[in-house]
Amino acid sequence: MHNPSSRDDLIEYLEHIQFGLSSTVQMIAPDQFDNGTPQAWSAASYLKHLILSVKPLTKALALPQQSIRNMFG
Repeated sequence: MHNPSSRDDLIEYLEHIQFGLSSTVQMIAPDQFDNGTPQAWSAASYLKHLILSVKPLTKALALPQQSIRNMFG
């Protein structure tokens, strides 16, 4: 499902993505999880970035639709 068209479809798709991410992170060896390079972030840094960027989105999606319309048109 690449184009969720309803709230339920979106929830299902996000759960699928979450499961895939969780499975991928669990497969990373603990000694590799924190290892990055000057050119690339570590898996831990990517995960932290995802968490920090999703938190405001989840707060915004919890707002009433009218509030979102008033803020963003």
